[in-house]
Amino acid sequence: MKSLLLIVGGLVLTAGMAVAAGDEALARRVCTSCHSFKRVEARFGQDQAAWEKLVGRMLAKGAAPQISDAERAAVVQWLASQK
Repeated sequence: MKSLLLIVGGLVLTAGMAVAAGDEALARRVCTSCHSFKRVEARFGQDQAAWEKLVGRMLAKGAAPQISDAERAAVVQWLASQK
């Protein structure tokens, strides 16, 4: 039973890391469609509200990629988690 709990815990942790890596890849793909990622990294440390506003402004531009609401939320959450 203990082994099963350890295996399940490991799978959950691994799945969480895969989602985070996927969110980073998504953020890089979306952001670099218009500018370098260094420009984004310069803003790391902002809170979720600031990222929500900035991402909304960037996505409203004509050249911005079309992404789903779920993708937008994932990008904002990932960006806000970067310190």
